[in-house]
Formats: sequence, structure tokens, C-alpha cells
Amino acid sequence: MEFQEFDKVFHGKPRPYLTEVRGMTVPNLAKVHDLPLLGTATKLTQDVCVDSYDWTVGACLRNLFSMPEREVRDKFDEYDKEPKNGKLSKKEIHRLMLILERRNGRSRGFTTQ
Repeated sequence: MEFQEFDKVFHGKPRPYLTEVRGMTVPNLAKVHDLPLLGTATKLTQDVCVDSYDWTVGACLRNLFSMPEREVRDKFDEYDKEPKNGKLSKKEIHRLMLILERRNGRSRGFTTQ
């Protein structure tokens, strides 16, 4: 990866001025996050609000609607391909965690290495 590509990934690209909502073109309110000082404050505020919601209400909802152990076991058995020895490879674990996270509305950013 060259520096220019890295710089684009590191800084990200700016948000568009306009966005589409239900088929209508409207000003993009998230564009305020791109402003140098104000953007930092609005990002901080948004992160505090979203994270506090996730840590309180989100945790409660995840526990309330978590998968029963039998369902998790069935999925595990489904992904335990060859040789059906009760162990999962890294790729099988990755695929299974992605499926279970989507089912529970979670994302932990599991990656295969």
C-alpha cells in the first residue's frame, strides 16, 4: 500500500453535502462531523450518547433476546464439517461467529488470521 492509499484509508473520505432519504435529496446533517473543531465535539457527543445507550439498554436487550444454548449447539454442529470431531477450524469459527452475531444483532469484529 502506498502512502496516498494509506492516507485515504487513515483520514477517510469526506461525507457528501447531500444525501438521499426515502427518495428525496436532503442536506447531509452528518457533514458537520467533517468540520475541524466543531466536528470533533459533535463526534465526541455522538459517541458518548451511542456508547452509553449500547452499554445500558443495548446490553439489556442483548441479554433478553440472546440465543438459547440448544440453538447455538445446533449451529455449531452444522458448521463442524469434516471430520465431524467436535472441533472447528479458524475459518469455521469465523463464519459461525458472523452468523451468530447477525442473529443477535452484535458485532465484535472477529477476523481470521
